[in-house]
Amino acid sequence: MNIFREYIDERGLRVEFVARKMGVTQSCLYAIFKTNREPTLRVAVAIERFTDGKIRCSDLLAKEDDSKKGESKKIDEK
Repeated sequence: MNIFREYIDERGLRVEFVARKMGVTQSCLYAIFKTNREPTLRVAVAIERFTDGKIRCSDLLAKEDDSKKGESKKIDEK
C-alpha cells in the first residue's frame, strides 16, 4: 500500500481534507494512491510538509538513476 495513503488512513483523515490542506485536487491524490506512481517534486514537498516530515520527499521520489531511465511516471496537479 502507498505510504501516504497508510498515513491518511491510520489517522482517519478524509482525502478531500488532505487535498485541500495540500493545495491539490482529490483526483491528484487518488492517482498517486491507485497507480502507486510517484508524485512530482512539488507534490512530494507538499506531502512532506503535511506530514510534518514523517514522510519525506526521498521516501516518495525515485532514485536519480531510475528517473534517468524513464521508469517512473509523475503525477502533478496543474
